Amino acid sequence: MIAEILKKEKLKAEFEQEKNSYHYEFTPYSYNPRIARKFTLPVHIDFGQGIIQLIEQIKGELDNEG
Repeated sequence: MIAEILKKEKLKAEFEQEKNSYHYEFTPYSYNPRIARKFTLPVHIDFGQGIIQLIEQIKGELDNEG
């Protein structure tokens, strides 16, 4: 999706994997005696539109560096 937005046929992505101790090892569930709450935001941003906004933000930051 990002390559299509940037009009690039090939896009190289590097993912840095960092060992974290807080991530679950067996299951994402844990016992917690409190009732869960669901929070929803009143604003919805489309995934693709969010990526475009991030690209614009990064481009602006890079333009300001030069």
